[in-house]
Amino acid sequence: MKYIFVFLLLFTSLHALQKPLRKVSLQLQWLDQFQFAGYYMAKEKGFYKDAGFDVEIKKFSNKTDVIDDVLNGRTTYGIGRSSLIWSYAKGKKISLLSAIFQSSPLTLISIESSNIYGLKDFQGKKIMITEDAVETASVHAMIKSSKIDERSIEFKNHTFNLEDLVEGKVDLYAGYVSNEPFILKKRGIPYRLLSPKERGFDFYSDILFTSQENIRKNPQSVNSFNKASIRGWEYAFKNIDEAVDIIFKKYNPTDKTKDALKYEANELKKLAYIDGLPLGSIKKSKIERILDIYRIMGLVESEVNIYELIFNPKEGFLSKEEQEYLKKKGEIKACVTKSILPLSDIEHDMAIGIGSDILNLTKDRADISYKYVSSENWEDALTKTANKECDILPMTANILKGKNIKYTAPYHYEPLVVVTKKLQNYIVDIDNALDEEFVVVRGNPFVQELKERFPNIKLNYTDSIKDGFADVENGKYYGYIDTLINTAYVFKNISNGHLKISGQFEHKTGVCFGVRSDDEMLFNIFQKFSKNLEHPDVHKFFNNWVSINYVNNVKFEYFKEIVFFILVVIFIFFYRQHILKKKNSELEELKNKLLELNQTLELKISDAVSEMQKKDTYMLHKSRLTQMGEIVSMISHQWKQPLSIISTLNISIVMAIELEQYDL
Repeated sequence: MKYIFVFLLLFTSLHALQKPLRKVSLQLQWLDQFQFAGYYMAKEKGFYKDAGFDVEIKKFSNKTDVIDDVLNGRTTYGIGRSSLIWSYAKGKKISLLSAIFQSSPLTLISIESSNIYGLKDFQGKKIMITEDAVETASVHAMIKSSKIDERSIEFKNHTFNLEDLVEGKVDLYAGYVSNEPFILKKRGIPYRLLSPKERGFDFYSDILFTSQENIRKNPQSVNSFNKASIRGWEYAFKNIDEAVDIIFKKYNPTDKTKDALKYEANELKKLAYIDGLPLGSIKKSKIERILDIYRIMGLVESEVNIYELIFNPKEGFLSKEEQEYLKKKGEIKACVTKSILPLSDIEHDMAIGIGSDILNLTKDRADISYKYVSSENWEDALTKTANKECDILPMTANILKGKNIKYTAPYHYEPLVVVTKKLQNYIVDIDNALDEEFVVVRGNPFVQELKERFPNIKLNYTDSIKDGFADVENGKYYGYIDTLINTAYVFKNISNGHLKISGQFEHKTGVCFGVRSDDEMLFNIFQKFSKNLEHPDVHKFFNNWVSINYVNNVKFEYFKEIVFFILVVIFIFFYRQHILKKKNSELEELKNKLLELNQTLELKISDAVSEMQKKDTYMLHKSRLTQMGEIVSMISHQWKQPLSIISTLNISIVMAIELEQYDL
């Protein structure tokens, strides 16, 4: 029974750390293929789930207007081309998150036999291209730069039928380097490519974007979604064969072959990784260059402020006043308590632990630097913060009033547990154990809150969690109280295995930032940090330290025992269900037999009663007929002559009827 309790306690505690996934949607700009592999992988491999998202990837249709869908909230995120920059210049309130392909795969394709070697050969040729001047601006700009008379070129509407090129109906075909060349190679048809990129007209393609409103409301969520998407793309390009298999089976409405998908993958990978830039990079200088091309094409007339176009998680999160404050302050002094891992410690003059991880997470949201101030214990950290030797506490609880410290909203909630000897019974209800003596680490932030919630609790104090464990093991106290994360981590240092987690408090302690009370601006900044820290990121830090503990502590024999016990419980459960089902079937059969017997018995009783009623009636009528005979005889005697034949006959008929109706 003890194994079940431990298993359930750890499972429910870790499950309690998980938050409901945020539902978001992503609208594709074209039919499923490797072009969107990174998003498929982020979903299939659980990267979106790890980041706290339940993502719906929306299919493309001819009626899809990706920008309109994003701006009107029908979808959260969308994928578009460089035409997004033109849309922004026209007043669409969108922001670009990542450009997956640093160069557009759009190119002009010609059959080798057409003798088209360069731009000068376009004169008098037929080019199949879409009518959308914005989408094909790079091609038109390339043609204009050659000083060819465009009036001599016949532009034909795109049919998306490659046979028009093969059969010579057109001389040049606007396609993707990742698609049509593969088909031509397969068919053994020599071809040439004329790419705008090679002529200096280099556009982005497949840009992940969202609305500025979404960024304003959920800046950290947008950042997390973008990171998870990039992670999916990195995985897709590193594991092309696996990604192709998944797309071939689940995302392949056009029935592309695996070879075609692999060709597409390798060509797109060349466009994604260029000049050593990080995957998804967007440069302001390139955006400005694209805008210049749009101006040459007459598509953009006015100047464009691109400040809000490119998403930057460090811009817009804090007000200008707050950003100026941080620049002026230079660095923030953070108190780090030594030797209380997994929460914090100092190692080689560097802060480590969950508190340090949390502070590093805040650096993703603002240009901020920290100076770490060492403290000996919780009380020392509180005193230094109250005395302005420290500016903030990375991890504390909102319980110490009047200490010259202000507390932000909690960014995490942590359960409290009780550690006892293994021989002690499990604590189902903490209230029933309050008569016992407990021990806690002196100055622990949750102690005051614990005393307020349980005024009669008997608390004793020790200097460290290890000392507290030793006091419980030696029988000095009934149990040790601490957070689950602290307890789980310290268990890895106990080899004798005489202690166990015996219970958990229903209430969870809120973990937050503590800020010196005289600095209102600093408090407001960390209040924003606290409210915008993504729960999956915070929980990842906690879970990482817990998993370290479990990996170092689990013994294989113990694990086998638990698994065997669980399997036995499952077997007993299903066997019991089988027996119950069998017994229910037998009872049902017996019930039916009893009903049938009951019906037969009722019928026999009914027949017997009817028979008895017939006999009783017969005797009654027989008596009446006898009386009638006597009356006839008396009349006949008195009259001294026999009755008439008719009278005698009538009496006989009456008697016959009386007797016949009873079948006697």
